Amino acid sequence: MLEAALLKRRVLNWPGEAQFRDQIPERTFPSLLGKNAPGRSVDDPLERLMAPERRRKNHDAAVKICVDVWGKDYAQGGMECDEYPFQSTYQGAAESTGDQPFSWHGSARPIPRADNGTGGTLLANFYGRNRVLDKDRFYVTAVP
Repeated sequence: MLEAALLKRRVLNWPGEAQFRDQIPERTFPSLLGKNAPGRSVDDPLERLMAPERRRKNHDAAVKICVDVWGKDYAQGGMECDEYPFQSTYQGAAESTGDQPFSWHGSARPIPRADNGTGGTLLANFYGRNRVLDKDRFYVTAVP
């Protein structure tokens, strides 16, 4: 779970956290100058996406980034491609870019499969407990 939380911290770049000052969003992939990932506040929320085929397209677009940066064997050794914003949001790698993931204001990177699974379970639990439905808005805070 640690790796999944770190990815969110890196791309969202919370101010005032000295240990993460060197992890600016432009240093995540895809690398974009002025990257501004959504979901950090109520002024720029994420919106849940429930359609399975569109969620799969978001994930597939994020995988293109993992393959481009880390190579086609990025998943060897028990890794999976994690993404933020989540594949289950309208701000995912395909939905928010017209399927042009290299212009995405998000981030994708390989993390351990167990961490990715734990993060996905926590997100699904959040959706269920809070009855977050399609197009419902929410924001993300990663805590140590």
